Amino acid sequence: MIAKHKYHGQAALCMPVHHHEHGGRSSAELVDIPKTISLLARPGQSLLDIGCGPGDYLTEAKKQGIAAIGLDIHGPSLAAARGRGCEVIEADATEKVPLPTASQETILLANVLHGFVANGQAQQAFREIRRVLKTNGTLGIVEFYKTDEPGPPRSVRLTVAGVKLLAGRNGFTPGTTTRVGAHNYLVLLQKNARPTLRAASKRKSPPRRSSRRPANQ
Repeated sequence: MIAKHKYHGQAALCMPVHHHEHGGRSSAELVDIPKTISLLARPGQSLLDIGCGPGDYLTEAKKQGIAAIGLDIHGPSLAAARGRGCEVIEADATEKVPLPTASQETILLANVLHGFVANGQAQQAFREIRRVLKTNGTLGIVEFYKTDEPGPPRSVRLTVAGVKLLAGRNGFTPGTTTRVGAHNYLVLLQKNARPTLRAASKRKSPPRRSSRRPANQ
């Protein structure tokens, strides 16, 4: 059994209790949320907050005129978000997100990607993110620097380079990186129109034609 880690991260996501667990807590007090939202989306755009927790980012997005919707599986956090007037969905981001393909202009993962990575679910999550996000849409990933407390164990934290590498392998082009708090950074990425490197590598190359001429009989 894998030991579970509880810490002040974004709300519980889609992790079984014997895996890396977020425990329904929020790291919102550590992040400059207005700055994060303003860097990610513009007024009038749509935003999906995966692992939305009690709706801290959703509430700020609404203030900035952004059409925001949240997704989580932690019931109490979703209830808190609804109580703040936020639109939320109870669903697992590593399975089927109940939203149409290419329906969102921006997507936010605030202090949740490391949980997907720790549980070996990152590829599944990126697959659904790519499906729901519009081509050339923006994905914003907030994570903790590899420093001391507060935050998750250092062993599960992701470096900026690590986030960009992982996202690049799953069909995203890295953009700017910005500090959004004493302990957190925001990486902005753009969805590629082309298939991922992993998917492309699985395609069979057409047979090569021989340049040799048949020998004279």
